[in-house]
Amino acid sequence: MKQRKLVLFTLIITVFLTPIFTAQGIKVITEPISKPLPTLPQSVLQGGTLRVETISNMPQDVSASLVSPYDEADLTLTEGPTDSDGTWILEFTVPMVRPGLYDLYITFTGTEYIQERSVWVMTEWPENLTISQISDIHQPYGGNNFTHYVYEQNLLNPDMIFVTGDIVDVETIRAAWENVQGTMKYSTVPIYFQPGNHDYTNGAQYYKQFGGKTNYTVTLGDFFIVSLNSHGGGYVKLDEIAWADNILSENQDKVKIIAFHHPLFSGEYEVDQGSLKGGEITGSWDNIEELEDIMYFTWSQNMDNAREMLKVIEENDVNIIMSGHVHRDLIYHLNDQHHFITTTTIGGGSGQYRGYRHITVGVDGLVQLDEYGETRKYDPPNSIPLENIKYLYKRSNDGTGTAASAIVKNDLSMTLEDAKLEFIVDKTLDPSAYTFTEEPKYYEVITSSEGHHFITYYDIPPESMFTTTISAEPDTTSPDITIHLPENYDEGTDVFGSISITDDGWGVEKINAEYSIDGSTWTSIPLDLAPKISPTEWIISYAEDYYEFTIPGEGEIELKVDATDFAGNTVSEQSTVYPTVPKPTTNLANITYDSITASSTTAEAGVPITITITLNNTGDKQGNETVELYINDELTDSETVTVEEGATETVSFTIKMDEAGTYNLVAGDKATIITVTEPEQEPSGGIPVSPVFTVIGLISTVYLLSKRKTL
Repeated sequence: MKQRKLVLFTLIITVFLTPIFTAQGIKVITEPISKPLPTLPQSVLQGGTLRVETISNMPQDVSASLVSPYDEADLTLTEGPTDSDGTWILEFTVPMVRPGLYDLYITFTGTEYIQERSVWVMTEWPENLTISQISDIHQPYGGNNFTHYVYEQNLLNPDMIFVTGDIVDVETIRAAWENVQGTMKYSTVPIYFQPGNHDYTNGAQYYKQFGGKTNYTVTLGDFFIVSLNSHGGGYVKLDEIAWADNILSENQDKVKIIAFHHPLFSGEYEVDQGSLKGGEITGSWDNIEELEDIMYFTWSQNMDNAREMLKVIEENDVNIIMSGHVHRDLIYHLNDQHHFITTTTIGGGSGQYRGYRHITVGVDGLVQLDEYGETRKYDPPNSIPLENIKYLYKRSNDGTGTAASAIVKNDLSMTLEDAKLEFIVDKTLDPSAYTFTEEPKYYEVITSSEGHHFITYYDIPPESMFTTTISAEPDTTSPDITIHLPENYDEGTDVFGSISITDDGWGVEKINAEYSIDGSTWTSIPLDLAPKISPTEWIISYAEDYYEFTIPGEGEIELKVDATDFAGNTVSEQSTVYPTVPKPTTNLANITYDSITASSTTAEAGVPITITITLNNTGDKQGNETVELYINDELTDSETVTVEEGATETVSFTIKMDEAGTYNLVAGDKATIITVTEPEQEPSGGIPVSPVFTVIGLISTVYLLSKRKTL
């Protein structure tokens, strides 16, 4: 987010992390197919022309097809390959396939290439366009936030997702791109990327390989979107602004949208502490200095660029300007015409508000925000908070059964309009055999090799729990409960157990588990079946409810489990676990060695030394212990002593070593060392003379002799 802190960090990362891309698991998405991309899908009508661009030698023996979970069709090459400044253009006719998002399979010159989720087929151009805007994913440090966001959008079903920069935190980290690309493959909604300053830690070298284009346009009938690159410096360069002006002027009849990472109007939350709220503002590019107080510093420090950018927005009647970067929500409405929409982070640091927006614009240019944006437009935060939606399917929901159910928990204070639920049921029955417990607003049926796909749409009220079932047969059978508990446990330790609940009919809807240690007071065990979603795993359908739990071990424990299926059939099971009966204890002495000490650790040879060994009896009965003293691994002495229950006794030995040396003394598991030295020699007679005085005497004698010669 913060450009001012990037320079040194960028240099370090570039030097030390560049080689990591030799690892497997990341796909270069821009070569040799440079268009369409998974991060820049091409929209095309049924029967329309799909343009494919390749960076390669001239493609030969070209064939292509579109593949989705529901449909597959070959494409007809109608024009090309045509050389355009080193890029080869191929044009294909799209057959009358089902509308939706497709993988592009293309083979040329003997090699097959796959661009996942890169072709968006429509029956007609939209009258209204709903964009889900997110920003600042910051992988890999954003964790599973992006994954959970995609999971939510698959239910909410906007027309498209637009990410306004900072896809990764550092573009040279392999795990960042693995997480991004791994998550994207689960999305049922077209996704469009643009770079932010964090994607420029290595000059966008890796972003251009694994992320996509830096400047581009998207045409969706009467809607025209321009994605601009605000680079690492935080502003769009003048030549790129001029490019945007030129292409916008060529699309004056369309509803126009611009996106760039660094907002034109915003401040750092850490600076203004939330005092900026957005609002209705007036002004113009020719007096832009009057708007400087609310401009983001990277733009205000490059006022010529800001002036030109605002001029392009005003003169080309751009309706929506989307940005991110500052990890906050802000909306400014300029001159009652231009909506400057800044959206918070989806993957920012701890404590930051994580959210996304749904922005709907019609062909008439009218802009409508989601309920959070409309009700709190100038009172941020005003984006939809992440992780307040959960949905699951019960039964396998894979085409093997004649029933499937869904649970949607909506903790948002907004209605989930046209929420999409997809049920896959047995195709050996006619689709007309199936009915719903809650009739959808509308639905379609697609039959594939898996089964009948009932794609349904519901309005789910705010702060509610919604359930529905599709079935071809009644369900009169109760669920099955299996309780796993140990036979007994050591009292005072935790008890670990598990519960498994299955239902062969419509699936398990409700489960309640509780335990009691006195037979009258019952404590609930939290049971929360959650989706298992990550960049490498996507489990949202459960044929079995399985829970593990821990109960504090205290006395006789009773466990009770109740389950209800979606048809209202109920079942209860109970189990009891008992504490282990302790074995009776036998009264025994337990005598241990506490210490071994010597009256002196240094002594002359022949001088007696007293060795003392201290014993403790921590048992509950008196006992006898034979204490053996070893000196240098030889048994030297021993004594048997009686130690009363809970008492301490000492045993002493007197030793005398005749030779100088070091001796290792051991008793029980204790040891000590003593050193024995030679006795001091008696003086030989006379008065001992200090060496110092001897030297002085010699010097004096020499001096006197020299004086005598002189005389």
